[in-house]
Amino acid sequence: MPMWQWVVIYVVIAAVVYGLVYYFVFAKHSNSGYVLPSQQPAQSVATPLPATSVMATQMTVSPQASSMPVVSSQPTTISSTKTVTISMFAFEPSQLTVPVGTIVTFVNNDSVTHTVTSDTGVFNSGNLPTGQSFKYTFTKAGTFLYHCAIHPSMKGTVVVQ
Repeated sequence: MPMWQWVVIYVVIAAVVYGLVYYFVFAKHSNSGYVLPSQQPAQSVATPLPATSVMATQMTVSPQASSMPVVSSQPTTISSTKTVTISMFAFEPSQLTVPVGTIVTFVNNDSVTHTVTSDTGVFNSGNLPTGQSFKYTFTKAGTFLYHCAIHPSMKGTVVVQ
């Protein structure tokens, strides 16, 4: 066989191997949370607040057309903080009782995106990908029902006294 045919065979084999490596290392894993380093969003580190009355910042996340959240802050006085985790398609705890002024942090520890959406439109986290969180300060007494807009069977309640 002439030399040029060996070169063509070698190039074709190299292209196939490269394509398989790309598929199994990058493309196939993109649905399971693998993100190229150049595609990773900037991470911020949050420090937990003490459970005493202090000045804090209420963080609200609202999605924009660019799919990057916009964070705005407003000073407020709080008396405590509580956390609700999202795991295995459920809010835990599903019912939480807190005093007025409490900041509740909803943390998505599930493998899929969820939302924290008030049944009456009082608050809405927008999409919360895995590992992201949403904070809301409950400034008025009442019972606040919420759900995941993506998975409507996921429901929770915050009772503010």
